[in-house]
Amino acid sequence: MNEDEKAEVVINAMYFITNYPMDFIQRCWADNPGMMKWFTDKFLYYYETYGCVAGPVHFFLYLGSGHQETLAKWINENYSHKMK
Repeated sequence: MNEDEKAEVVINAMYFITNYPMDFIQRCWADNPGMMKWFTDKFLYYYETYGCVAGPVHFFLYLGSGHQETLAKWINENYSHKMK
């Protein structure tokens, strides 16, 4: 990955934090429906506790490393700030 591609990944992540699709949990963990409610409840807790920008950050930081990787890969493959 070159420097421009690395920058694009970071930019996409920052835009995602402030403009995530409302159904990102259902789309990201579509293959794990048993976890969707748990992740949704956890996300709503962080959203209500920390607000609309810090909430998604806290949600990401408190995911286990495997789930952080799942979400990071999903963002990289499915989200682009250029779509907005």
